[in-house]
Parts: sequence; C-alpha cells; structure tokens
Amino acid sequence: MNEQEMNKVPAPGFVPVVNPMSAAIPPRRQTERYKRVLSAAESEKGLAATVFSVAFGILFTETVFLGAMGISVTVLTAILCSFMLVYFHEKGERLSFKGVLLTVPIMLIAAGFGLHYNPAVQMMTVPALLGLAAVQAILLSGGRLNTLLSFDTLAKAANHLVARPLSFLDMPFRSLRAVRKIKSPKTAAVLKAAAGLALALPFGAILLLLFARADSVFESGLNYITQTLHISFGKLITDLLLGSTGAIVLGAYLIAAKVEGKEPAKDKAASRFIDTTVGTAFLSVINLILLLFVAVQFQYLFAGSAGRMVSGLSYAEYARKGFFELSWASGLCFAAAVFILCFCKKGQNGLPIAVRVLVTLMCTCNGVILASAVLRMGLYVQAYGLSVKRLLTLWFMAVIGVCLIWLVLQCISEQFNALRFIGATAIVFVCVLSLVNVDRLIAHYNIERYIKSPAAVQLDASYLSDLSYSALPEVAQLYTSLKDDSQPLRNELNGVMEEMRSSYEGRHRIYGFTAEDAEISGFLASVSA
Repeated sequence: MNEQEMNKVPAPGFVPVVNPMSAAIPPRRQTERYKRVLSAAESEKGLAATVFSVAFGILFTETVFLGAMGISVTVLTAILCSFMLVYFHEKGERLSFKGVLLTVPIMLIAAGFGLHYNPAVQMMTVPALLGLAAVQAILLSGGRLNTLLSFDTLAKAANHLVARPLSFLDMPFRSLRAVRKIKSPKTAAVLKAAAGLALALPFGAILLLLFARADSVFESGLNYITQTLHISFGKLITDLLLGSTGAIVLGAYLIAAKVEGKEPAKDKAASRFIDTTVGTAFLSVINLILLLFVAVQFQYLFAGSAGRMVSGLSYAEYARKGFFELSWASGLCFAAAVFILCFCKKGQNGLPIAVRVLVTLMCTCNGVILASAVLRMGLYVQAYGLSVKRLLTLWFMAVIGVCLIWLVLQCISEQFNALRFIGATAIVFVCVLSLVNVDRLIAHYNIERYIKSPAAVQLDASYLSDLSYSALPEVAQLYTSLKDDSQPLRNELNGVMEEMRSSYEGRHRIYGFTAEDAEISGFLASVSA
C-alpha cells in the first residue's frame, strides 16, 4: 500500500458527514402527511365530504353564482354551517367555542339576503360573509387565531384555504374508494340512491328533450315549467362544470383539514419590532399636527352650531370642502394607532407610558376629526338628502368612532384586548347593515323630507331610480298621495316605478326570493290598477 492509498483509509471512529441537501427526498405519496390525509379520504367521513362538496358546489353555482342573491344565500349558508359543525365534531372532543359562536353573525348576515334585496351594501356584506365563513372553517378544523384582524390570520387563511387544498386535489377522487369499505347498510343505501339520482339526471334530461320534440303539448307544458322556474338545460351543463371544479377544492380542504394537526398560537411578543423611541417620535409629530388642526376645527364647529358659515360658503361648499380628506385622515390615524399598539416593543412594565399617552391623545384628536366630518356630512344630507354613499360613509365613521373607544381603553389598561373588540364591533355593524333595508330607508328619508317642505325641498326622482325595487313601497305611497297639480313629478315617479318593476320581474322568483316580495307585488298591482 503506497502513501496515497493509506491517505484514503478513514481513521478509526470516523463518521462521514452527509449533506442534508443531497439526501434523497421521499416521494410525496410516501410521506407521513400524505398517508394521514389519504387515510382520512378513504374513510366514511372523507366520502361524505366529497359527496357534500359536489352537491354544494353545483347548488352554489346554480342558485347564487349564476342565479340570484336572495333566499338562496340564506339556505346555502345554513347548509354549509350545519355540515361543518357535524363534520368536524369528534366524539370526546369539543369544537372550538369561537368557531361555533361565529355561526350567529354568519347566519345574521345571510338572513339579510333573504329579508330584502339590498345590492347597495353587498360590497360590504358579501366579503364579510365569506371572510367569517373562512375564519369559522379554520377554527373548527383545529386552527388557532390570536385575533380576527391580524396578519397572522391572513397568513393562516391563505395556508388553510388555498395552499392546503391545492396540495391534496386528488383526495376527493381517492375518497371514492371508501364505498367498498362502508359497513353501515343505511349509509350504503343512501350513497347508492344518490348515485342512482346522479345517473338519472342526464338520462332524464335527454328523455325530456326527445318528448318535447315529439309532442307539442308536452313541449308547451315543459316550456311553461322551465320559464316559471328559470331553468335552462344549457345552464345545467355550466352548473355541473363550474360546480364540480369548485367541489374538488372544497372537498380537498375538508378532507385535509380533518387530519392536519392543531397549530400553536404565535408568540405575540416576537412580532413587536417598532423601537419605543421611534414610536414616540412618530406619535409626537403626528399629534402636533392633529392639535393644530383640532384648534381650527373648534372654530368651525362653533360657527356651524351658531348657523354662521365661513367666508360666505354655501351648505354644499361647506360640507364638501375637506369632508373626504377628513375621512381619509381619520382612517389613517386610526390605522396608525392600531399599528403602534400592536407592534411597538414593550418594556418590563408593558407598553411605555409615553406611548400610551400619545396614542390616547391621537385617538382623542381623531374623535374631533370624526365629529367635524360627521357635522359636515350632516349639513350636506340636511340640505340635499340622503344617498347610499352618504349613508355608508356615516356608517363607516360610526365604526371608527366606536373602535377609537376600544383603543383608548387599551391604553388605560393593557389587559384590555382592543383588537378583539374591534373585530366584534365590525361584525356587529356589518350584521346591522345586512339586516337593515338600506334602499328603502334612503327613499323614506328623502320622501318624508319632501312631504314636510314641498316648496323648499326638491325631490330628485332620477336618483330614486338608482335604488333597488326595495324602495318601491315608499315611491308608490308618494305617487298615490300626489295631487293632479303635481303631474310632472307623478310622471317621473311612474317612470321610476316602471324601472323598479322591470328589475323586480327580472329577478329569479325562487333563488332571488325575499321576505318583501309579497309586499312589492301588492304595491305593483295597486299602482297598475
């Protein structure tokens, strides 16, 4: 053995170091995580999740996505919440109390869709309903959330509802193997009946089309039924395609969420990164600006309360001047206060007293800004009436005003969790917004304002046509009460009611049904008579 060969011999006790990056990665199907999810997919509950997802996906596409947001939203929300409560429940284990409690606001928001047609607020209620349903799904499946409004919640929602289902899109298909393992005769009978119904649908559709072509009387009756129920055989194909696609994602989530372990709560202290000196300096400068502005605002408030205007401005000019800027400023100050309280580093005794005092001062000044903004908008509404945008803006300012109180209370006592109350406040206000008939409320206010002072107030009939048919009872009552000398306004209101009639008759009679439909139909019949 030469010297080079001796150098190649390892010394006694030598253990070679293996680079972990070069280690072989096991195939996906051999990982423990995949095996756990596969086991859940091939169980009876996994099969139930797949069957439910397919049925729910098709129903959602037909009734809501391609149908109308009415009683369909209320019914489907109740079905989804009921299934999740049953599906995630295990013997000997308790469901998340927060997840169960969220059923109340979810159903209240969904109930608003079944009470009245409220398209003006759907930009608020629909995202809120979807967001709360997503949070409920995370909590019921074992996920843990520190607060409803946080970056941690957004990250977990993306992981639970997007990344996880996309990783197990094959599980709904593999769950079909569970049919051979079912031991319960009742369950097997139900699944077989469901399979028979699924096979009968396309076969029955073909027979109906053939019979309609063969017999004109049968075709006439079939057309009457399909037109009354707004059923289209071509649309059913779209329902199957889109609904099945969504069902794959929903089924993958339900199956994977059933076995994924509970996640530990994130350490709140580790997320605080703003230095106390930086926060104090920032708040000092902002508060100085706010105090200067508030000093000026007291002059405007006192002038407004005394009926005096500044520089001879009209009501519209006074109200419009700076209102939206004040709204933005109030929102920015509120966001800055929340940011500082959440991410400023704490000392041994908690958040420094200087930071708490400065945040309290910021919230107080923000309250004055809100008062000034609400006063300006109040003057505008008093002079020119109410609109959807004005009402929603006042609603938003009310939310900010209540939330400012929670921030001040947290500054006084750090044991008070302001974010929890802010989330609860937002939920309560959205529930109220969903349950209130906004369009009818706006029409009622503007019409009553006109009736009290017909000579001084001009009714904008063209704006009433922008409201939904939920406002029709108010318009119809004004129309019938007008005298013959108000013929131009009667003509305008008649055109408004015709537009509302067209919108009402264009809605799906079943999917878009609301509790006010009977009243709407009665007013339409009385006006026509």
